Amino acid sequence: PADRGLFAVNGDSRGIALRITDSRGNVARPGDRMPPGNIVPGSMGLNYFLDVMGNHEVLRAGAYQSTVRFKLNYY
Repeated sequence: PADRGLFAVNGDSRGIALRITDSRGNVARPGDRMPPGNIVPGSMGLNYFLDVMGNHEVLRAGAYQSTVRFKLNYY
């Protein structure tokens, strides 16, 4: 699920969500397409970065987890 444009987490913690960006700084938004990217030559890799961000709720420490489903169109 989405959490203010970020990816929601589940668990005991509160006040956090996940932000995913590609190697060019484009932010992934739940339900939105990202701009086409380039595969890393020689490795066939796509690099993404994950940041834990505040979501403007009161912080509460605890364990959390999240599952992000994505679709890749390759042509």
